[in-house]
Amino acid sequence: MKAWRARFLGLLFTWGMVCSAGWAQDPWLLVSERGGWKTYLDTSRVQKVAPQLRRVWVKTVQPTGSEMICEQEFDLSKARWKALQSSTFSDPTLMALPPKSIPAGPGSGAQILAYLRKPGSQVSAGQARALKTRRSQGATFSSRGDYFLNWEGGGKLQLCSMADGSPIGPKLRAPDLESHQHKGNFSANGKIVGVAGPQKVCFWQVPAGRSLASFAHKHETPALDLKSDGSLALLHYPESKLVQVVGTANGAVVWTLKTSGAPYLIPNGQVAVVKANSVEVYSLAKSEPLYTFKEGGAGFLLPDGRLALIGSRGLAVIDFPQRKVVQRTKTVQASRIHSVDLRGRQLGIDLGSSGSLVLDRRDNSQWKSPEVMPLVSQEGTTVAVFQPDTQRTVVSLYHLASGLRLGHVAIQGSASPQFVFGRRAWIYGGRPAGLYLVQF
Repeated sequence: MKAWRARFLGLLFTWGMVCSAGWAQDPWLLVSERGGWKTYLDTSRVQKVAPQLRRVWVKTVQPTGSEMICEQEFDLSKARWKALQSSTFSDPTLMALPPKSIPAGPGSGAQILAYLRKPGSQVSAGQARALKTRRSQGATFSSRGDYFLNWEGGGKLQLCSMADGSPIGPKLRAPDLESHQHKGNFSANGKIVGVAGPQKVCFWQVPAGRSLASFAHKHETPALDLKSDGSLALLHYPESKLVQVVGTANGAVVWTLKTSGAPYLIPNGQVAVVKANSVEVYSLAKSEPLYTFKEGGAGFLLPDGRLALIGSRGLAVIDFPQRKVVQRTKTVQASRIHSVDLRGRQLGIDLGSSGSLVLDRRDNSQWKSPEVMPLVSQEGTTVAVFQPDTQRTVVSLYHLASGLRLGHVAIQGSASPQFVFGRRAWIYGGRPAGLYLVQF
């Protein structure tokens, strides 16, 4: 008797859950997430105002857990919010209004669009697909967003189109490197590409693939950087504490320096060496510094030739022609610059275990995320961040102006974004390991 009663009550409870809208599903649909702030759409309170206009309720949840609600209108034809003349707030002093304009695309505005047009529809995440490269051990990307150099292993490399990964020109031959040892770079004008291995350094023309200089060395694998026009290359052998500047056309050594600092090839054919508490600037004619800055820290050379440093005094940007620090931001400390856009205005700063920060140097506006390793798109409108895990890696793309999540993709195994241009991201890793293009 007791067993029959328990079964009957269980059936009633299950039937009540199915029949009740409140039990059947959570009416709140997550539409954006930024720095711990989450915005939800109340799918149970959608009112048709006009053929292309819907009135909805939006809930914002703070990182502290506090909830705030406001009423908004959404334009289906433009995937944008339309502000109401009179909005109702649960707490108007704390309410953070959702952005009035939401970029179209998977997630964010398109996520609301998908639901309002077809209730209950699922929002698609970014779609990852393998590029037209048969195999890849990594890649070196042109900052112009036109070519990348695919590392096929066995000393073979291939110039490829960034549009679809299709090969361009002949196969290139270079030292056989493991994926974690890649030391390659394109010149800023995209006309020269160079790679450095444990025994050899090679340069080619782009996109013809014609071989230029190629020479052997007797040191560890150097870091390689190119002058903007591709005429000179800087080689840094950190273990040997050696810096060399060579010509890419003939491989001839132009300048040599013994130093423990980190070198950067700057405009006017000069070299800046960053140490713990100083920056020394050299001409290629002498081994003694021309002048010195009392700055230090982790450096990143911006596209315009300025040097951004993060040290104990915060972020400092050095303009070498003016010979002075042109900007200082004291609030950014104990971190490193991970990426930068083509204009050098948006800086992606890695905060380590604390997450990511994107700083706009023009107005010091900041965008924060709990995810790590921010990769700023070359035009500075989006940023890719990722959540590493032992089983899979989730790569998310955000719109910087609004902080809205445009989409995400989960790749099995360890992976990381390598290059971002608009809504496209190139990701290396995964199982099986390879190079993937994601369209968000």
